[in-house]
Amino acid sequence: MAIIPLFIYFFTEFPAKKNIQVTAIAAVVAVISLIIHKSVTGQIGIPIIPVIDNSLLYTDNTSLQKATAIMILGRYLLLLIFPHPLSCDYSFNTIPIVSGFGDPGFLFSLAIHLFLLIYAIKKLKEKHILSFCILFYLISMSIASNVFILIGTHMAERLLFFPSIAFCLGVSYLLCKLFKIDFENIIPTFSAFFKTAKSYVILTVVVILLFSIKTMARNKDWKSNSDLFAKDIETVPNSAHMLMYYTGDIIKKEKLDKMSPEAKQATLLKAKSLIEKALKIYELFPDAHYLRGRVLYDLKDFNEAHKEYARAAYLNPSKAMYHAGTALFGLGKFGEAAKEFETAMKLNPEDPDPPFNLGSAFGAMGENLRAQNKPEEARKMFLQANVYFEKAIKMKPDYKSAYKFMGATYYSLGDPVKGKEYSDKAALIIEKTE
Repeated sequence: MAIIPLFIYFFTEFPAKKNIQVTAIAAVVAVISLIIHKSVTGQIGIPIIPVIDNSLLYTDNTSLQKATAIMILGRYLLLLIFPHPLSCDYSFNTIPIVSGFGDPGFLFSLAIHLFLLIYAIKKLKEKHILSFCILFYLISMSIASNVFILIGTHMAERLLFFPSIAFCLGVSYLLCKLFKIDFENIIPTFSAFFKTAKSYVILTVVVILLFSIKTMARNKDWKSNSDLFAKDIETVPNSAHMLMYYTGDIIKKEKLDKMSPEAKQATLLKAKSLIEKALKIYELFPDAHYLRGRVLYDLKDFNEAHKEYARAAYLNPSKAMYHAGTALFGLGKFGEAAKEFETAMKLNPEDPDPPFNLGSAFGAMGENLRAQNKPEEARKMFLQANVYFEKAIKMKPDYKSAYKFMGATYYSLGDPVKGKEYSDKAALIIEKTE
């Protein structure tokens, strides 16, 4: 809404009154868009921003928040000039809060941006191209800067995409001035242009070559999540999010299943160390507690796993995945586990995992009762287990584990026909996925 009148002012001869009218029409469209957005999503913006995503919220001192945000603006400028190193994540605590207004990074960034703003205002009346570039950059950067309103992250490279247009245009103009090129005089052929602007062309080619090499090198990191996380964990070793991402990637079930017992144990111990580092950086991190619970569960430390799951559930009870039922299941406390899974189902009724786990808990209780020579009670448990397996399958038709367990339960109920039917369905899904 600020860039529209900026374009009209710099590149048309519209009088101020006409500019205001056009901008007002655009503003009405913007308001309608926001009304529609709110009617669909129920809100404008993010009501609760976790500290782990935007570390400016680590302090409630507004002055220090703004000072840190201004310091980060300086880092953005440096990335535009020298894009190295790059990271997909800058979350807590990659960029600590500045200690005060004497911080060198804050002072440098503030001085640069004040200079740019003063210069842009000074050249505004003559409609100077650099005034346009600076104002375009500052306006487009402002909405992601955290200076005026806090957003869902304190820094992200993607936020430079739109402002970089102004940066590139401004740099091109400055190079033309440096090499005394009349950019308003159209030169008909490249050979003629090269003769009059050889130094400019050579420098441009060098910049394009170097930045292309950097782009291609970075593209390799983005080949997969595994490649990206393995690379960026070295670039931002103090990012709690990156530690969590990397840990979650190396303990994926499909990866662990392909390892030897020794390699699997070593990987789990490495994962335990990494996720504990993340929790030292920021303890109030439910995702990290949940992941540590998973690691401890795979290490057969069910008591500690249950504590981690319980901590995760306490910090974020809205997510069914955080409930401690799996650890209780591992401890053989099937009745208690069933209660956790029931809670998980209520909190997230669209997630197929809680009903599947609840079915598993009833199945395990059925097996225990059968071992105690209580066939009727065991049968009731097996029937209840299949109710929840069926529920999970309705929610996720290719849930192979649910088919497999349902088949096993039918065998336990003395129905081999149904047992084979569901076991075959599980085998078919496995065959398709492989």
